[in-house]
Amino acid sequence: MHCMFARRSFALLFIAGLLLPVAVSVAQESSNTAANTPSGPSYVVDLTKANTNYVTVTMTADPTGAVTELMMPTWTPGSYLLREYAKHIDRISVQSDKEELPILKTKKNRWVIQTPSLKPFTVTYRIFCKEASVRTNYVDNTHAVLNGAATFITIPEQMGYSHQIDLLLPEAWTGAASSMRTDPDEEYRFLADDYDE
Repeated sequence: MHCMFARRSFALLFIAGLLLPVAVSVAQESSNTAANTPSGPSYVVDLTKANTNYVTVTMTADPTGAVTELMMPTWTPGSYLLREYAKHIDRISVQSDKEELPILKTKKNRWVIQTPSLKPFTVTYRIFCKEASVRTNYVDNTHAVLNGAATFITIPEQMGYSHQIDLLLPEAWTGAASSMRTDPDEEYRFLADDYDE
């Protein structure tokens, strides 16, 4: 199995059964640290139904005002064409304080939500992942390779803030790897100083 990780992008590899040796390009240490970077979105990536070729992502974030814009990239580091990653999202919903919030798609990769209460909210979306390439996502019952640009919705105003990713793996899977920092207290938690990392 050949795997390539791009520098300073969310590139994750999940392997079931055995944790195989993988060459990883390690990103340079950033001068920012989690201690002095404001907290941005956090994600839970649920891979427990990987046999369906879908992953469910739940993003929790603070609003930027009475209206908050969400976006998904149309680029991938090292790939110089516009991409349509949002087309792989087959359902999306938003909740705040156990209340469903309306979400409006304004462009092929942008949405707005009304957040007048200024309380934290969660966005839950499901992504179809069945394209094996260096710029997209592939998931099946044996392993998953996720590219950050094709996986993570974010808030444009918070891209410079720290981001956190927690993984929920199928029971039979034995490991996960990424070039991002790991949280020493949580086995499958990855930390980034900003969205690009």
